[in-house]
Amino acid sequence: ISVASHYGERLLPQHINTIKILEQRGLSRTIEYLPNDVELNERLEKGGSLTRPELSVLLSYSKMDLYQALLESGVPDDAALAGELDDYFPSAMRKRFHDYIHSHRLKREIIATHLTNRFIGQMGLSFHFALSALMGVRAPDIARAWYVAQEIMRSSELVAEIEALDNKVGAGLQIECLLDVAEMLGKSIVWLLKRHPSAINVVDTIKDYQPHVEKLMSELDDYLSIADKQEIEIQQASFVEAGVSAPLAAKLSRLSYRAACLEIAGISISSDCKADLTARTYFQVQEALDLGWTASSIERLPIKNQWQGRARFALAADLVSNHAAITRDILQGKPVNSSTLLETWLSEHQAGVESIQQTANQLKAVEKPDFAMLSVLMSGLSELA
Repeated sequence: ISVASHYGERLLPQHINTIKILEQRGLSRTIEYLPNDVELNERLEKGGSLTRPELSVLLSYSKMDLYQALLESGVPDDAALAGELDDYFPSAMRKRFHDYIHSHRLKREIIATHLTNRFIGQMGLSFHFALSALMGVRAPDIARAWYVAQEIMRSSELVAEIEALDNKVGAGLQIECLLDVAEMLGKSIVWLLKRHPSAINVVDTIKDYQPHVEKLMSELDDYLSIADKQEIEIQQASFVEAGVSAPLAAKLSRLSYRAACLEIAGISISSDCKADLTARTYFQVQEALDLGWTASSIERLPIKNQWQGRARFALAADLVSNHAAITRDILQGKPVNSSTLLETWLSEHQAGVESIQQTANQLKAVEKPDFAMLSVLMSGLSELA
């Protein structure tokens, strides 16, 4: 509730769509004292948000909806999620009553309940509704992808460290960090769902990617540009100054790169190239084409309705896929030195690269590039991919 309230204005379009979806499934705005469309539009225009009581109602209905969807799916029967059943009970009971727990007549309901609470606790009350509409995927598949993503990224451990900062740092900073974790997981979930359109094999996917992501993150600074490393140092120092421990500050300042490391791991596996070579190429492409600035510009696009939300999602997805495609194209030559092959690729695509760079420079002169401007830039990048 605190995160949803803190970013209430930013999340209002999502919350409005969630109300409308839940209304189709039985929610009564009158009974629950939720605002009508006229009131909601007024809040949108004035930069308002839902109140905490309204968010509480929405949270309850969101949980009930996801719980029912999980219960009607095969997710609670996935043996890989048996840990959700164990975690529901006090640790003292788990060994002593293991057999009783795993033969409990409400086993499926307990798993669905625990998974629902953890998922919405990390991702927010509207995430599965929004992503389902954007990608055309079912809520249970989103929840399964989330489970895999949070295991690969070990995000529960990170969230616990952030929550342990109570009374040590300002609540606002904690909320920002929790939202950053959710955004990183969101990008990872989208990537997993695109790469695994059918049901994800939980055990195999975690096994395939977790070691690669952890290794890439441990070596991250070796691959980044000087400017990126300087930005990390500034963020890390800011966290420490705010009262965050140095080890946690190091993790938080590099958090946004975790989803990229998952992408790099995927490219490395599919291209049969070493992870370190793939990482160097990936980040060199990002620097050469200034894709970091493009990503930030897309993320800053204002969202006032679901159509703008879909447009921004599409731009972000295109950027990720084009970045990966260009990296794969460069790696086809099985280079020993990524810089040499990148220079060759840039030379072969000189006209297209110069056109993109020229467009980007023009947009940088604009205070707030809009959807149309960034769409033109993305179109040029797609022609290179």
